[in-house]
Amino acid sequence: VASLPFQLTSSQKIASWQILKDMEKNPPATGPMNRLLVGDVGSGKTVVAAIAALNVAKQGYQTAFLAPTEILASQHYKTLNNLFKDWPIKIGLLTAFHKLKSGLDKIDIIVGTHALIQKNIRFKNLALVVVDEQHRFGVDQRAALLKDPKHSAVPHLLSMSATPIPRTLALTIYGDLDLSLLKELPQGRKKIITKAVSPSNRDKAYQFIENQIKLGRQAFVICPLIKESEAAIMSEVKNATAEYEKLSKDVFPHLKIGLLHGRLKSIEKEKVMQEFKNKKTDILVSTSVVEVGVDIPNASVMMIEGADRFGLSQLHQFRGRVGRAEHQSYCFLFTESGTKNTAERLKILVESE
Repeated sequence: VASLPFQLTSSQKIASWQILKDMEKNPPATGPMNRLLVGDVGSGKTVVAAIAALNVAKQGYQTAFLAPTEILASQHYKTLNNLFKDWPIKIGLLTAFHKLKSGLDKIDIIVGTHALIQKNIRFKNLALVVVDEQHRFGVDQRAALLKDPKHSAVPHLLSMSATPIPRTLALTIYGDLDLSLLKELPQGRKKIITKAVSPSNRDKAYQFIENQIKLGRQAFVICPLIKESEAAIMSEVKNATAEYEKLSKDVFPHLKIGLLHGRLKSIEKEKVMQEFKNKKTDILVSTSVVEVGVDIPNASVMMIEGADRFGLSQLHQFRGRVGRAEHQSYCFLFTESGTKNTAERLKILVESE
């Protein structure tokens, strides 16, 4: 904690202490830890998990860090390397496209996607499993990591979620999950200003984005689909490729714009994200692949096309991609739907954090 370049919030300290106390219990007598860490987007769950993983590594055991997407796994890998840059901790990344550079038995923390659950993966002495965005994994997938035929001891389990969905709450109430809550955001974060934007104010929003970029900030533009749907009901849904072309040619021809969607090859996705992170692009047009975990502190505007096409928890996750530094951040919800139901749903997001 003393080596971190920032101060932990009191919630982070309490959650870390609860986890460390759970992990020092003797598993045969009490059973392994089974704890859910719930904290809003950007509240600092990863560093709490890192404290637990460091404790495990210092005892000579391994941690598996499971993430739902390749983008998020790569980001966790970079974050952990940064947090442990002054520690003798070996960290590996394993996804469909990233193979381990050294043997699994030589690595303290293995970060990965579903690739970690393959039958041929054999850990040396797995003692902690961290599952990020735990609702994105099935019960069997989580169970697969906790059963290692070579070891009778079941590893500790730390699940993390920014969206406490009903099933998660049910597990907390009826299951054997203990709960840790991160109740505040790190110091210096400002509340994100959220607005539902009518079609008539679209040009004003574009002008606002341009002004933010002149100030040195960056913007996300999220679209619901990659390709135009043939169904008439989806005709107004903006697709990422068409939106990218429109913004590049007609709206911001003088700005650098990137495009990200699920059908890009892994190496292309990484390149696009890296260019955005390194400020080589001003605006990133993307589908929902950026929903979880992507951390671009310099981005201050999140613009969501077809906002009525997304669930509220998804919209909340998108909004959490901005406001991750000291800059005032904004979230614009665009919709072509004029229904009362849409207006009421989006109002919930505008008025809540």
